[in-house]
Amino acid sequence: MMDGLHEELDCLLSDLGFKNIKIHNKKISCDILVEEHTLRLECVLPDAFPYVFPMISVYGENIESLPHINDDNSICTFDVNKAFPNWKEPVKIIVESMEQALNVIKKGILKENDEEYIEEFNAYWQRECNFICESVFDPGEVATVIKCCMLGEKIYIAGSTDDLDKFLYKIGKQNISNSKYTDCLYIPLSLPIYPPFSYSNLEFFKIMKKDAKHYIMYNEFLKKYLPNKAVIAFSIPGNRESMQIFIHSDVSIPNGFRRGRKSSILLPVFAYQKDTYKRPPQKGFVKTISHKRLFHRGGIGVPKLIDKVLIIGCGSVGSYLTEAISEYGVRKFILVDNEKLSVENIARHYCGYEDVGRSKVVSIKTKLIKHNPNVECNCFEKDGNVFIEEFNNEMMDSDIIFLATASTPLEYHVIEKLKSISFNKPLVIIWVEPFLLAAHALIINRYDDNIFEKMFDESFDFKNKVVIDGDQYLKKESGCQSTFMPYSAFSLKQFIYSFLNYLINENIAKNKDGNYHFTWIGNINSVNELGIKISDKYVQERPYEIIIKRFD
Repeated sequence: MMDGLHEELDCLLSDLGFKNIKIHNKKISCDILVEEHTLRLECVLPDAFPYVFPMISVYGENIESLPHINDDNSICTFDVNKAFPNWKEPVKIIVESMEQALNVIKKGILKENDEEYIEEFNAYWQRECNFICESVFDPGEVATVIKCCMLGEKIYIAGSTDDLDKFLYKIGKQNISNSKYTDCLYIPLSLPIYPPFSYSNLEFFKIMKKDAKHYIMYNEFLKKYLPNKAVIAFSIPGNRESMQIFIHSDVSIPNGFRRGRKSSILLPVFAYQKDTYKRPPQKGFVKTISHKRLFHRGGIGVPKLIDKVLIIGCGSVGSYLTEAISEYGVRKFILVDNEKLSVENIARHYCGYEDVGRSKVVSIKTKLIKHNPNVECNCFEKDGNVFIEEFNNEMMDSDIIFLATASTPLEYHVIEKLKSISFNKPLVIIWVEPFLLAAHALIINRYDDNIFEKMFDESFDFKNKVVIDGDQYLKKESGCQSTFMPYSAFSLKQFIYSFLNYLINENIAKNKDGNYHFTWIGNINSVNELGIKISDKYVQERPYEIIIKRFD
């Protein structure tokens, strides 16, 4: 290890107060006295050192439950998401890491960093857990009774029976009778609790009793289940986004009471004091996978502007549109398409080979839910023209409608239908041109009588197309039903993300109430190579330019 630097390292560690320093290959061990605690520290240099920090562990009495010290005695010295080592100075990395380890230990012994337990509460709780839980319930500031179900060695949690039914169904746990569901009391504690968490039933009871705001509800809940088990979930101040769970174990029956008979006079404190079983409560580590938590942790939060989306047409454009909107954080979808996925669709569709022969809408729904079980998706395997005549409520219930069929008759039909039912939310008509040299979206907020005529001529051709005579560039493999438009999924997704960024952040967020034509220019420099003619009005445009014009 760093030949020639042993003496320098020994000297610098001695200056920090370390004794009995031993350096051998990639391991450094030494002793030190910290606040009357005799400790031994070991520093191991990983194979990737000096590009990563060394691993430092501490050994001694009464240090296991200090903040930032793990079960294996390793010390969290630096947050690797915020700091990185200066690989040009390996000795300095070691010395500063050892010094930081000392600071962590000293603050812990002096109880100067107890508040940091709160930041790492879940990690400390997980150390002592007996089982894992998955929850789609969003904990908050209100105590409430929720539902849970143990399947195998895992507990599943939701806010209600209906929510738990849906959650279990979506993750493939069908045919679970809700008679197996159990009540669970969720309590937002007013005060934090600290490790170690090897509490008895009585000790947990005393902790909960300190929470005057929720004690009565907690006590009544226990009385309902004594002498049997009772499931309690809780969150701590400063971290309401996650919760943990423990199960009060069953207790012995005090003299004068008979098992199997409920009695309102069997008080929890008395039952836990007189318990002869002395079975410790079981603790569970809860992984919260609610939609709100996922998009707080892995995004910018759940969108407030769009709750439910209707997408008519789930081919290439519609499927990738659905994917992108779900990534934004929308979780409620209505999908309409009467076609099945074919092998020809694989290269530019959200779904792939495993879904060939299946309904496009069902395949998309399945994939969305596998990715995020919070998604709700209603599928209609119908022609768009039929759907809009039969399902007015679904349209009116949507915050925005996307029409992605590239069918001019259907586009006209939808506009006229929305006028007739006084729909007052956005309609987006979206399509692409050959080779994705351009793509378009019409954002309609105002349903005037001549909307369609403003954008289409008497022959129903779009007035502002980029490619001249685009139909001649359609391709055919065999038969009259094999015609297709050439373009790549890569370019399509570029367009969709660019458009949605404008739609959500510039149009909807700013409450624009007009009608807008969004044009996305693709790799227009390739027109000569492809032998394609483009409209004079777009000749001067640059690749990947965005053009937005109001047309109402």
